[in-house]
Amino acid sequence: MPDWHPDQATESSGADWPCLGSAVWALRTTTSFEDAIRAAIDLGGDTDTVAAVTGGLAGAYYGLDAIRARWTQPLHVPLPGFDGRVGRLVDLLHLARRLGG
Repeated sequence: MPDWHPDQATESSGADWPCLGSAVWALRTTTSFEDAIRAAIDLGGDTDTVAAVTGGLAGAYYGLDAIRARWTQPLHVPLPGFDGRVGRLVDLLHLARRLGG
């Protein structure tokens, strides 16, 4: 549905299909990873869910190099149960590669 817009969703944006539709819309109507994320957030509603799905799609479409360092350098993910250890971008990329085979 090339003319579909998130305003046409019949359920809240956090529901499966409206969320996916909004994420695809954000990707199709923008030209960069960052713009897609911003468009998803600007829709309002369940912004964290829609932006997360958009980020996954945009990352797959544009590739890792399209994500600006200012979005990844401050990454600092606490690892519960690991005595204060944190995951940084390099750790998460390593884990993703191992999980991906």
